[in-house]
Amino acid sequence: MYAKINGTNIIAFPYGRRELQQENPNRSLPSDLSVVASELGLVWVEPTPPPAFDSATQRARHVIPQLGSNGYEEAWEIVPLPLDQAESNIRSLRNKRLTETDWTQTLDSPVDRDGWAQYRQALRDIPSQEGFPYNVSWPVKP
Repeated sequence: MYAKINGTNIIAFPYGRRELQQENPNRSLPSDLSVVASELGLVWVEPTPPPAFDSATQRARHVIPQLGSNGYEEAWEIVPLPLDQAESNIRSLRNKRLTETDWTQTLDSPVDRDGWAQYRQALRDIPSQEGFPYNVSWPVKP
């Protein structure tokens, strides 16, 4: 993964073969871009994994790569999903947990039905929690 620089300032990231061909339509590019990278104002950006985040309510997005001790490194920012999407995701997770426990409420179920009923009610109450959907306290199974 490359970034285009002007001096020491990154002006485009990520930057790859497609962008190079658009900028240089009459130039043949080698299969290994590292051969011409410095000539074309490109620097290699070392890939790094995004930090841990809650995919139901957040997403990771690229930010300007950071210059580290061994060159440029991919950098990330964790941002909240739009409210409607986060609400939908949390409700889907809640509904999945409810469906997975339906069996606990049959008359012949060999479990503490009252305990499971309280757990299921706590799941139903999640949308009314303060901080929903970004700050949810999930109930613990009995």
